[in-house]
Amino acid sequence: MSEPTQSAVGLARDGEGAGSPIGAPPVVAYLRVLAQKDLEEQDWPIAEGETTVGRDAECNLWLKAKSLSRCHASFLVEGGGHFLKDLGSRNRTYRKDVPLRPHSYYELTNGCELILADIQCQYFIGELPE
Repeated sequence: MSEPTQSAVGLARDGEGAGSPIGAPPVVAYLRVLAQKDLEEQDWPIAEGETTVGRDAECNLWLKAKSLSRCHASFLVEGGGHFLKDLGSRNRTYRKDVPLRPHSYYELTNGCELILADIQCQYFIGELPE
């Protein structure tokens, strides 16, 4: 049986309490999906290590958006650095309006603007802003 994903175990979202389930790596960042089309604004916790995002329920962050690839991108938090990699997605991944080259890691900074396919997001290191 596979490990539960972050969305399946009900990690804390904005205003819902502590960040990670018992035994899970600590939450060190958040991906804020901005309100748009059929999506409400939502904050997703990012833990140390690798976190995948896509429309497949096997991804750590599962977003029901047809524009996303099944496994669209991967966040990596390692050695104090925060990175994003496009996993060869059909509709691409952007950092500050610049498309990412597939399968290459790009460094993220606090408040960095991201676009996953057509989904606008913002990446926050540490705590969420008020």
